[in-house]
Amino acid sequence: MYVHHAWIYGLKEGKIFSAGIYPEAMHCFIYCMNDLFGISVYSCMMFLGEIHVSALLLAIYCFLREVMKSKYTVYLVLAAFLTIDMVCVDEIYGMSRMQYTIPQEFGLYTQFLCALYLVRFLRRNPEEGKAKRKVWNDDLFLFMTSLAASLAIHFYVTMMAFFLCAAIAIFGIVKVFKKENFKSLVIAVLAGMIISAAPMVLAYASGIPLQGSLNWGMNVMNGTDTKEGRTQQAQSIASENNAEESSQNESESQSSESIQQESDVQSSQSVTSEEKQQTETNDALEQEQTSQKKSRKTIGEYIKMVYKYGYAQLYGDTRAKWLLGFTLIAGILSVINWIITAVRFRKLPFELYFGITAASVIFMILYAAPFLGLPEIIAGARLCLTEQVLLLSMMALPADEVLFAIGRRKMAYILPYLSVLGVAAIYAGTNYFGVYHSYLYYELTRYNSVVNLTNRIASEYPKQRYTIISTTDEIYQVIESGWHEEILGFYYKSKLEKYYIPTEYLFFYVEKNPIQYAQYHFFAGPRWLAQKKYSQYYKYSNAVISEGSAIKSSKISEDVLGEPLTDMGKASDAYSNLKNRTILESELYFWCQDFKARLPYEIQVYYEDEDVVCYMIKQNPEHLYNLGSK
Repeated sequence: MYVHHAWIYGLKEGKIFSAGIYPEAMHCFIYCMNDLFGISVYSCMMFLGEIHVSALLLAIYCFLREVMKSKYTVYLVLAAFLTIDMVCVDEIYGMSRMQYTIPQEFGLYTQFLCALYLVRFLRRNPEEGKAKRKVWNDDLFLFMTSLAASLAIHFYVTMMAFFLCAAIAIFGIVKVFKKENFKSLVIAVLAGMIISAAPMVLAYASGIPLQGSLNWGMNVMNGTDTKEGRTQQAQSIASENNAEESSQNESESQSSESIQQESDVQSSQSVTSEEKQQTETNDALEQEQTSQKKSRKTIGEYIKMVYKYGYAQLYGDTRAKWLLGFTLIAGILSVINWIITAVRFRKLPFELYFGITAASVIFMILYAAPFLGLPEIIAGARLCLTEQVLLLSMMALPADEVLFAIGRRKMAYILPYLSVLGVAAIYAGTNYFGVYHSYLYYELTRYNSVVNLTNRIASEYPKQRYTIISTTDEIYQVIESGWHEEILGFYYKSKLEKYYIPTEYLFFYVEKNPIQYAQYHFFAGPRWLAQKKYSQYYKYSNAVISEGSAIKSSKISEDVLGEPLTDMGKASDAYSNLKNRTILESELYFWCQDFKARLPYEIQVYYEDEDVVCYMIKQNPEHLYNLGSK
């Protein structure tokens, strides 16, 4: 979050791509919100998540309204998406990211818009356009702008949009390559890419380097990233399996060789030329059969690997079997619909059931890619949210058929009531069967009381006349109204002979219980809103977990004064080490105590609770206190 804050303030200072070339559409959007409407950047970063989540749900709604036969099926899919729980840390991580204002999640809606407008364009009647001599097509234009938006926001979103559109378009390939469609589609794709890529290309040509996140994406692909990338894990599993298989093959080979030698000794004297020829023919047939078996075995192994490291890993064996069953049903429904439409209209239909089913399978293959020996094009956890939507859409296809059939009869008036009952049944059913979702987590970096304290200072004290000395978290909360000094910087500068901070008010934030930085802190609340069960999936991970009021922390102590800090580069990284944080908070606390002993009336406690204490010094700007050592 610090990084994205910094990039937006780079725009405010007139520095485009201040940290290097990176898709900056989200940052430009927030910059415009700030510049045009005066909304603080901090508020945008805190609360924009609700807006892009709403945009995502609306995009899913519009997409499914277009591809489903009944307009009421979409309500069942969205209800299931918002209620069904998750059983894998990758899924939980992917859903938790939706709370944050970060580029990929900000742009996830664009992939569904790309697919929506592609479908609408391919479904249109080209003859009608010819009759009206209409060159402009609204759907193609919106497809182009959706593609441009995805690429300008985040490359992963564009990749997901490609696979989603490809899964749908492949079953309308005849429409794609029609003379009146293909040229227009190619131009739209190229135009969308040029619109979004032009600023980055021009910046690169002017000498601005690429931002490090792009290298991270490449590291995921080549397997050198281990934080989100799983290629090394897959390679380790593959090497173990190969070692076991080679050991087993070696023992089998030794056994077959001994048997063959005994057979050769017994029959070497009695073999005729005809028998030799027959033996050679049999050997050739056997080799051909063995080759076919190997290819079938390879395909079978790939399917097993997708099941094991895709469906089963994300959803567990029981749910994975259900998902495969629904995939089979969806495939059968797609074929039946295709045949009926082809017979009825005597032309190849554009069957979207095929597209939804294929997309759910393709995204699962992308997730399991490193275990299939394929490059991990997109980090697995980043695919989970889109895959969840696609799987639920695929599972809803039988319900869509039923609702469509009802809609074509006199009973159509009951459909709105059926959809309401369906949503209520999903909510009740997920609770009854214990598959209702749990509360998500956020990465806790400071106490809630500190956030309120900073808001209070920013609203009560004159702008640019106060400085907060604390960890990095306050810098962007007060950057538009006050000043900030890192505790790490204060720690080193206070050891100098002379050190001054030239503002009237100084606020020293001290954590009496230094917090474990970025711990996974799960929300709590009423059971009807969510349950409490996701933390169990992190039991065997290295993540630091806390729930409710139980926050992982240490205690400041005089015993740690003077201990060396672990050098971790920038200040925010230094605070992520609990020992470092404890030393720094202890040093600041006892510095305040020493200042109070020397000047008892010049420093006062501005705020205190069981976890945090804030000291305030009011100084004369014309005669500043020397905060350095004496």
